Amino acid sequence: MPSTVATVSPQLVVRESEYQLKNVPTVLRSGIPDYSSKFKGGASGTTVKIAKPTKVSVSDGTWDTSASPNADREASVDLTMATTPVTVTHSFTPDQLGMNFEDFATQIQKPSMAALISKIESKFLTNVMPKVSRFAQAATMTSAATAALRTVLGDSLCPQNNLKAAVRYVMNQDLQQDTEDLYNAASAIGKANLNGAVPNWAGFDIMESTVMPVQTTGTRAASTIGTTVVEGATTVLVDVGSGTETVKKGEIFYVALCEDVNAISKDSLGTPKRYVVAADATASGGIATLTVTEAVYASSSDNRQNVTRLPTAGDTVVWVGAGSASLLQGIFFDPMFAATAFLDFPAYNESNAAPFTVPGTKIKGMFKRQENVATGITTFRWDVLMASALVEDAFAARFLRTASTT
Repeated sequence: MPSTVATVSPQLVVRESEYQLKNVPTVLRSGIPDYSSKFKGGASGTTVKIAKPTKVSVSDGTWDTSASPNADREASVDLTMATTPVTVTHSFTPDQLGMNFEDFATQIQKPSMAALISKIESKFLTNVMPKVSRFAQAATMTSAATAALRTVLGDSLCPQNNLKAAVRYVMNQDLQQDTEDLYNAASAIGKANLNGAVPNWAGFDIMESTVMPVQTTGTRAASTIGTTVVEGATTVLVDVGSGTETVKKGEIFYVALCEDVNAISKDSLGTPKRYVVAADATASGGIATLTVTEAVYASSSDNRQNVTRLPTAGDTVVWVGAGSASLLQGIFFDPMFAATAFLDFPAYNESNAAPFTVPGTKIKGMFKRQENVATGITTFRWDVLMASALVEDAFAARFLRTASTT
């Protein structure tokens, strides 16, 4: 006798869930490091330290025996497990419990699993992307823009042998239209192009995503540095107008005279150092106090140097994107740029719950079945507790599409 919603076991629901999740596309299949093992026996809200890639100073035969340079180079980031799970829930009234399980799997469970993965991916991207300072911008995504992003990552010493990209469908369409005349239709990449997508370009394996966050910009006007920035500062005072103008988290700005430097030689890269705003800010009397995601170091004697000179009062500030705008984004990266973790749920009763994993990823969670005797309603619920963090800003770059999508 076929299983129904009323009689199906949690184990069968999980097996069907994992089968349906097997081919669901997601950025989290790209090899982003997973640190779930560090949370073994842990709980929601737990924080662990994740080491950043080591930045080594290079000298001409000189022994570096001081403790402080090593401490500077061996930095870490916090990876904190969420306290609220990503959840998909379905409730069934008594007259719905007779639904054939195969119909349930097709009509309800399959779209539910796609929605669950999309929400997990959205939480990851929304957390890490606003902290990425490197970028390229253009009206549409072209082959030239993609090559520029490869250059940006190369200049920041990002590894070049495993580059990935996640973009909105419209961006891949941009690239397809820009490159459609370059391929023989009989070739593999030519066939992909004819199908409306570019699977790789300029060294990037390109994925498409429907949940890329939009970067909004504030009402800030033409701007200048309000007060000369001090060495090691993480706040910058910027004159953004005359009243209560706003600046949004994730916005990027730079001062043309303050150039980025090579991480090893400390020579100028010939391009301005970009800074990312870490939190929304509202100006008072036109002056906004902006927290930036990376401290400012200009001293050539410090291994942490990341800019040729400090931003000085009166310097012109250049914003990426017009004010009061919404910019579509893509992310180009080496998988080591970020970190994730997923929490093992505590002991469970096999009669009403079962753990599940997403094939090809480290995503894991718990399926639960609950029956309300008073109402007769049965609830199916899938929960995932996750953590994510940006580990190395230098290993990622954003593409900001300035053209309207209307």
